Amino acid sequence: MPVIYPSGKAVTVVVTVEGNEYIVHDAGYGAMYLTDSGVNLTKQLTKRLVSLAAHYGCDFIENRMTRRCSVEQVALATAMVANASRTIGDQTLEVRRRLEHDFSEAVSQRLREAVGSRVRPHHEIEGASGRRYRVGNIVLDQAEKVPVAFIESFANRANVPSHFMEFFDLKPQYPNTERLSVYDENEQFPQADLNLLSKVSDVVSYQQSRSRFAALSAR
Repeated sequence: MPVIYPSGKAVTVVVTVEGNEYIVHDAGYGAMYLTDSGVNLTKQLTKRLVSLAAHYGCDFIENRMTRRCSVEQVALATAMVANASRTIGDQTLEVRRRLEHDFSEAVSQRLREAVGSRVRPHHEIEGASGRRYRVGNIVLDQAEKVPVAFIESFANRANVPSHFMEFFDLKPQYPNTERLSVYDENEQFPQADLNLLSKVSDVVSYQQSRSRFAALSAR
């Protein structure tokens, strides 16, 4: 079908005949896309998918987006099932955004516990190129004037390229400022990504971050 999942892969729809009815379904590919993307199909998420299916006149049954119809309605049913299946794939983006936000908040909270009011979340600062960056967390010195650390969080590998460029640009402008990349060790990060970040920052797992943040309190 000319409908695609967030990955760019086309949605596939299957049509079968059962008696005098046609059954149009996505063969469970939408749900498979979710699980392959690392999203757990929880009861709450399944309930949401059932609701989304209803908007397209479909049913979400046994992890398949399905619609029963007559032969005259096959074309319409095919289009509706394809778009309903795509909405399943769209949930990966929503779930990913929520996970990124939750992890970012967890890192910021741990940082505030270590250095208190010296944290400036999402503060804008200029790099050597003249480009401005909104850094996830900036830690100021005791006088709360000079940055002593730039800290970015990584719930997944999606932001590795952009934050690499950010740290690369900030490094010559602030040579005495620490740069920390805090990643979620529960997620799968290719070693190549961690190696890349290590060229412009100290790479720290979330588990290791408490001791690193505590060291910042003395700066």
